Amino acid sequence: MSKIHVKSTVLGFLRGEFLDRYGMSCIIQKSALAGEDCIWLGADEPGKRVWMHLTQGLVRDLLPLLQTFADTGELVMPEQAEAPAFEPEDFAHTATLLRENMNGKGAVFQAVCSNNLSIILAALDALSQDVGDAS
Repeated sequence: MSKIHVKSTVLGFLRGEFLDRYGMSCIIQKSALAGEDCIWLGADEPGKRVWMHLTQGLVRDLLPLLQTFADTGELVMPEQAEAPAFEPEDFAHTATLLRENMNGKGAVFQAVCSNNLSIILAALDALSQDVGDAS
């Protein structure tokens, strides 16, 4: 017997109701959004109503991760997924943001990361050079 109780809403949309691991009432429901097929997914308790409005594309993107978790209990990248490509600008931009935070804009960041920041910046600079040279 399914732990998801499926019924129709007053407007005729399918709605599944279930409890999460901690007993919170949750829903999955077809959205009434005109012009694009979407679903609602989320917690549905008074004072704790948090819903995601997911498009078909988002659901399609989530499916490999969810399937891998269902099969293995792990949340890992599926084997068929390719690693994201990085451009030299990505590393250079990250290094710039880190340097800006070190120059008075982020004292907390500086205190937490100062020991490793020089290593991180050197690695980002090297990566931006390596990726740029390979292009």
